[in-house]
Amino acid sequence: MALKIKVTTETTTGFEVPKAFIFLDFYFLRNQTWVNLTYFQSQASFNENKESYQPEGLPTQISYYISVNEFWGDDLIMFIHNICITEIEKIVGVGNVEIIEDPAA
Repeated sequence: MALKIKVTTETTTGFEVPKAFIFLDFYFLRNQTWVNLTYFQSQASFNENKESYQPEGLPTQISYYISVNEFWGDDLIMFIHNICITEIEKIVGVGNVEIIEDPAA
C-alpha cells in the first residue's frame, strides 16, 4: 500500500506537485519503529521508476512506538498507514490523504 495527497504540494525547489504519491518503507527493530516516506510526482512516476522528489515541509521519516499488541494484531499495516496519514494531514489538512491499496496497479 501507499498514500496519495489530494492537494497540491511543493518541492524544495519550488515546483508544484498536484496529488503526490508516497511510497512507504517500514522498519521494525526491538524498541524502534519508523517509516521512510518517498515522494513521487504521481503513481505513474513511481511505477515507471522515475526519480523521487524532496517535499517542502512534509515528513520524510516518521518514528513512533508500537506496542506488542499492535505489532501482533490483525491490522498492523493499516495502523502504520493511519499514523502516517495523521502526520501528513497536520500539514495538508484533514481528509487530504488517501490510501492506495495496490501501488503497482
